[in-house]
Amino acid sequence: MLGGGRNNALSSPGAAQGNYSSGSRRHMNPATAGVVPASPQLVSPGSFTSPHSLYQHSVDFRTGGSVSMSNDTFPAAPYTTTGNLFMSPEVRYTLGFPTGARNSRPVTNVSSSKFSGYTTIYNVENEVKPSQLFSKLRSQCYHSIARYSGKDIFLRRIVNVHISPEECKVVHDTYHHYRHPNLVTLSDITPTDEFVMGSSDVIMAYRYVVGAKSLQEAFFSPDTGATEGLLWSFTCQLVSLLRSFHEIMVPVRGLHWTKLLYLETTGRFYFTGIGLVDLLDPKPQQPITALMKLDIQALGLILYQLATRNVNVKVENFNSKQPLPGFSPSFWELIKTCLEGNADSSQLCRALGERMSMEVGHQEGHSEYLLCQCQKEMHNGRIMRLLIKLNFVLESINDVDYTTDSQRYALRLFSQFLFNQVDESNRVHTDWGHVYHCLNKLDSGSSEMVQLLGGDGGTTVLVVSYADLRQSLETMFERLQQISHASVEVDAQNFMQ
Repeated sequence: MLGGGRNNALSSPGAAQGNYSSGSRRHMNPATAGVVPASPQLVSPGSFTSPHSLYQHSVDFRTGGSVSMSNDTFPAAPYTTTGNLFMSPEVRYTLGFPTGARNSRPVTNVSSSKFSGYTTIYNVENEVKPSQLFSKLRSQCYHSIARYSGKDIFLRRIVNVHISPEECKVVHDTYHHYRHPNLVTLSDITPTDEFVMGSSDVIMAYRYVVGAKSLQEAFFSPDTGATEGLLWSFTCQLVSLLRSFHEIMVPVRGLHWTKLLYLETTGRFYFTGIGLVDLLDPKPQQPITALMKLDIQALGLILYQLATRNVNVKVENFNSKQPLPGFSPSFWELIKTCLEGNADSSQLCRALGERMSMEVGHQEGHSEYLLCQCQKEMHNGRIMRLLIKLNFVLESINDVDYTTDSQRYALRLFSQFLFNQVDESNRVHTDWGHVYHCLNKLDSGSSEMVQLLGGDGGTTVLVVSYADLRQSLETMFERLQQISHASVEVDAQNFMQ
């Protein structure tokens, strides 16, 4: 993959031919190197504005500002920045947890085979804490990775509870198949006394949302807070979640500010407590309609807490006639309606019609931004596969009977042509554009000719097309695979004997 460059600007790929060294380095020819722009940034920044975040992305000046995915064989133009070949750090962070941040956390060593499906288990919370939702409940949270799928997993340990395996199975079978954009899915529930020796616990496994913050960290810490626009977005997302459950007569239960996450990069909120209350209170006394009303009232309380930036605020403190500074009467009326529980989730959806349409527009805009980010790296896997093939052929120590020695020799010269570039002062020239475009030409089998300097001081020049190089590479790699398969079969026969 073309990741982590040492240079931020790319030079013209056409300028690099003939300006490399085989054995001894040669300098770049200023006469053929083209005119390098004064600024390496040739794209104008565009923006997508939403109530919850501001996303910056690059607009392709060649298509009049379009960010649609291109079918161009060579997706990067000369004189572009490496930023146009790689997605932004913000998006990359949401796709993979930084190894350094993970390794800095304390580790819980679990020897039980029940948890062999997880790799190292890191502490998200360093000690057992009492639950804000249930005063008698104590829990601790962890982060791990599923050994066989590579997915990040969030583990919630419920400490010293006596819940039977049958009850755990009922809750798991009820909720593990639910999917929603604002729901952190439940993947497993395990009753055990082997996670921490001497403690009868229940381990609940959820999908881990990389980069997400708790509401405490995002909105209730000093110098943080939620604007009304963000809270309208929060309302639309949570009402959509509630309706998806309520329309099939299933209450969410456990909607609480401690069980919500916020991912700033996408502006999305997540509920992480599905199944928790059902595990602790499997047979509630209230009817389903009353439980669904409690969900609506819980949403109203969370909105009130976010608006006041106070998690200890009570419902009885709510003043329906006097909105807080910075909030409109319509938003205050929404909180009042939710706290009173006079509307169900379907009625709230209809009342939020205009806000819902705005939220859809924001999400569509962000989806287009993500497509633009993915476009930058859509070719990297293909380029990586090509580089792996090339290095297998060039670095193999086996005695491979190639059709002609000139095929491997030409590919070795081509590798030097890619990576042995120097400038006019005989210093290493890390020309990303040259490497990227030449690899694309090799992969597509272009009929363009390339001049490769021999290892005899530059007195020999080999002129060959990218198509011929591609054919040589495929032929030799296929032969290498045949030798590998044959050796495996011989080893298997020796083992059988």
